[in-house]
Amino acid sequence: MSTENIKLLIIGVSLTFVAQVAVWFQHNWQFVNKKFGPEWWGWYLIAIPITWLFLKGTQYNYLAFNNTVWPNRFIGFTIGVITYVYLTTHYLDEPVSWKIAGQLLLCFGIVLIQIFWK
Repeated sequence: MSTENIKLLIIGVSLTFVAQVAVWFQHNWQFVNKKFGPEWWGWYLIAIPITWLFLKGTQYNYLAFNNTVWPNRFIGFTIGVITYVYLTTHYLDEPVSWKIAGQLLLCFGIVLIQIFWK
């Protein structure tokens, strides 16, 4: 992977990470604070910048992997799982079981294969 592609990947992963965190709050904050349920109109407004973050992250990752879309799927999935585990454990006090730990290891493996396997 060239230096330029690594820069694009860092930007793409960063945007995707922020989007995944925002989506977690959008979907799950209702369980932490009951006044922010699905009827709260703010969730619908925040969907617009979240969508932009996902679209730009996908664009940068697409370019980083020489115009291919499959890596985006695995990177987005893995970032989503990692952020979900952390935020769910932190805010909803749901512990990481051995099953979840094994799935996290598989996620890391998927990303490493995508980045380093030619």
